[in-house]
Amino acid sequence: MMLLWWVWTLLCISMVIVGGVRLLASAKRLLPIALLMIGLRLLYLPLDSQAVVGHSVQYLEVFHGKVPTIGDSTFYPALQIIWFLFGKIALGFIDPRVLSATLGVISIWWLTVPTPSNEPLRGSQINWLPMIWLFMLPAHIFWSHSMYNVVFPFALLSLSIRLAQTKRWYLLSAAMALAVSCRMETVLFWGMLLFFLPIWDWRVLLQAGLGTIISLLLLSSMQVPGDGEYWDSIAHNWWLITYYLPYIVALFGILMVLRKKHLPLFGWGVLWLVGHHAILSTFNDFSSRHILVVAIVLVILWSEVLGEQSRKWARYPLVAAIIFNGYTLWAQRAQLQFDEVAFQQFIQTKASTSAPDLTLQQAQSRGCAWIVEVEPIALHPRQPVRSHFNLLNPLEVRGLLMEYGCIDWCYTIQDWGWTELGVQDRAVRIEQMYEWSSIATVREGDTACLLRSMVTDFEPEHFDHDHVH
Repeated sequence: MMLLWWVWTLLCISMVIVGGVRLLASAKRLLPIALLMIGLRLLYLPLDSQAVVGHSVQYLEVFHGKVPTIGDSTFYPALQIIWFLFGKIALGFIDPRVLSATLGVISIWWLTVPTPSNEPLRGSQINWLPMIWLFMLPAHIFWSHSMYNVVFPFALLSLSIRLAQTKRWYLLSAAMALAVSCRMETVLFWGMLLFFLPIWDWRVLLQAGLGTIISLLLLSSMQVPGDGEYWDSIAHNWWLITYYLPYIVALFGILMVLRKKHLPLFGWGVLWLVGHHAILSTFNDFSSRHILVVAIVLVILWSEVLGEQSRKWARYPLVAAIIFNGYTLWAQRAQLQFDEVAFQQFIQTKASTSAPDLTLQQAQSRGCAWIVEVEPIALHPRQPVRSHFNLLNPLEVRGLLMEYGCIDWCYTIQDWGWTELGVQDRAVRIEQMYEWSSIATVREGDTACLLRSMVTDFEPEHFDHDHVH
């Protein structure tokens, strides 16, 4: 099986390189601008501000020479092979996250330089405002500094939609095949791509979709993430809009400047966005990394709306969306850089003036169910280690209340800052699912957290006391 993955990945990546280079051939004179974009991103989010954690550690090992294995749905064989090859090319002189940052910027150019011709590129052909909006999108910046399987499929989907627009069906097939091989749920993007395909021509559909079918067959032995938790997950994810705020601002701007000729693409795009959200909401760990693909659809919509026949004031709503991204980058810089000092200041502002400082032992002596994501604070002398996942199911929360009478969540820097583990995204979700009261600051050595107690109308006497431990 691993031999098949090697052959398939090398075939697809060879075709992707051909298609990608052709698309940007006329933009080679703009290379200094692309290098400046990479430099600005690395200046804003230095490599040493974030540690390589979680599943990215496995990809880092492959980059440093560990032989790729069959893997699973968090450690995709195709992406292992890509990182293994990158490691051989880098020769130990290039940080792998610089390669990710470079691919992140390339994905922006693939989306916003619309011509594949070899003629000199005119400035008017570049969709500058959508480019700047995506360049300043916090989620795109963060995941473009990660080795996890987010920026690679994003770049491949960006290339795919351009290949679909230019009717390069075999190259489109390879790009989508590789995207699906690196992240399974990207198969949903076919719902958007179909707008640009002659769906009445079965031969075109076969040419364009064959690669995806082969990739899905190769992935069929792997378990689908979140299996068995679909209905519970959609109950608390369907109404979650926090992750979507930058996209909602941009989409509202598009709505303001629509013309009749844009309605088919806009309607199709919105329909796809709703369907994509509905399907991804069934995943228990649904987060901002899963919806980054929405940015591709918005850039395509904006490029259409800002065409030659657009209204003169059509650019202003997008300028507002860019300003919104800029404000978010300024407001969340400490979180993106995982700044410990800034976090300590944050929890001081959130705790009330009368809230005490407690030791870890004092906080745990309250006898409440203990929910923490980071050791050593997560360790409890009389309880198992629990995390956000123990709060996602209302029945489990009910059980904890029956057993302990109350639930304490100690809010750590992992809940506050951006990391590849995606803990912050889960923290946002449980903040919206339940009401919390900040009651103390807990300190253990150099580590601190904000003690939050769940506010409930729970009354133990309403339950069978034989089930209360």
